[in-house]
Amino acid sequence: MLCYGWIDSLPRKVNENYTSIRISPRNLKSNWSKINKDKIYILEAKKLIHPNGLKLIEIAKQNGAWSALNEVENLVLPKDLEEYLVQNNLIKSWNIKPNSFKRGFLEQLLNSKSQETRRKKLPV
Repeated sequence: MLCYGWIDSLPRKVNENYTSIRISPRNLKSNWSKINKDKIYILEAKKLIHPNGLKLIEIAKQNGAWSALNEVENLVLPKDLEEYLVQNNLIKSWNIKPNSFKRGFLEQLLNSKSQETRRKKLPV
């Protein structure tokens, strides 16, 4: 599906015998995860990407959606979060959190629409 510029959701159980999965066109503003970019690199190497998929990849590279999650994936602390954690003696607490938690939290901060929303997400 990535090769056509489409994305899938997590499988959901319909009943004992069947699951369903939603397949839909990718939102042009949707950030690309490392997992999906790695899949694209493999598909590109095999020349298996449809022209529509190539077009959407190019748009993502131009509008920043392709690289938006790079720092999140590398667990880079934004300056404001780092300062907040240090000032509130929470840096040790942050450092022992699982990487999956950190990644999810950093992505929520990245996707905050306003500074006020971002501040509300900071730990207390």
